[in-house]
Amino acid sequence: MSSLPQPIVNFMIVGAQKAGTTTLWSYLDDHPDTCMAWGREVHLFDLMDTPYVQRERLDQFYAGYFQHFNGEALRGESTPAYLFHPTALTEIRRYNPDMKLIVLLRDPIERALSHYAMERAQGHERWPLWLALVLEAPRLWWHRLTPGPRIRPMFYSYASRGLYRRQLRRVFALFRREQVLIVDSRELQEKHIETLQRVYRFLGLHEMTPEPAPRRRFVTRDKVQPGLISRLWLSLRLGRERRWYQRGRFDQL
Repeated sequence: MSSLPQPIVNFMIVGAQKAGTTTLWSYLDDHPDTCMAWGREVHLFDLMDTPYVQRERLDQFYAGYFQHFNGEALRGESTPAYLFHPTALTEIRRYNPDMKLIVLLRDPIERALSHYAMERAQGHERWPLWLALVLEAPRLWWHRLTPGPRIRPMFYSYASRGLYRRQLRRVFALFRREQVLIVDSRELQEKHIETLQRVYRFLGLHEMTPEPAPRRRFVTRDKVQPGLISRLWLSLRLGRERRWYQRGRFDQL
């Protein structure tokens, strides 16, 4: 193992959850000039109390995820909860003001359905879809007020995580535009070579030879078929955000 520079991490995939972050992580993990954190999702800035912790202490924590480091120019991690978490981005900026961030976006309604299917499969969600959507706001409010694991509010944020513009405004309030790359998950699926070239250029990496093969994404154990109430609720909450996403003008917030 080579000696790790500080700060250890100089780029991150910060979201959105269920938008292809695992696929992009695997592509970047194969690049010879990147060292991706072991285990993929580190959850340092959303699950740990990082305020006022010195950067050296954070890097001590990170070092355990980079024991395979061998002198690569870039060290990255992928924790898609960071984009939605209320304080993670602020703490990331404090850790490394020059951090480069990659944000993947997916149709917000499809993302919400995939998120719900995942939580059901993992045993975190017991309510039917329509009731989980109706109860989302009060559940998030309640869990933020009551003691318990900090990750709990993240389970039930089906529609809230699809409010991309609100989250991106917070990103750009903290980081310069040239530090942030927004990727449409449709392009990662349908034009993965061109999309990866954009990612490589953004990170300052050379293009890979041979070109990486396409990979599966959005693997969900259960297909969710929303009923009338769920469709209406999702259209009400996310209809405008979906139209913004479909236009693909992600610079217009």
